[in-house]
Amino acid sequence: MRTSGDSYAALGEHDFIILFETDDTEAAFKSALTLHRHGLEGQTMRIVDTDDFSNIVDEI
Repeated sequence: MRTSGDSYAALGEHDFIILFETDDTEAAFKSALTLHRHGLEGQTMRIVDTDDFSNIVDEI
């Protein structure tokens, strides 16, 4: 797993946001399960850069 090192305190549904990158979906699952094993709850999301998203939209 590669981490980006970005973390934020947040107001709203979540108190903290931690951004990290993985090489594949399996690594993301392992990271989420490791957090859960240590009693931390979280939400895992896949995000894409807005430029990449724009390219995807242009293709359809």
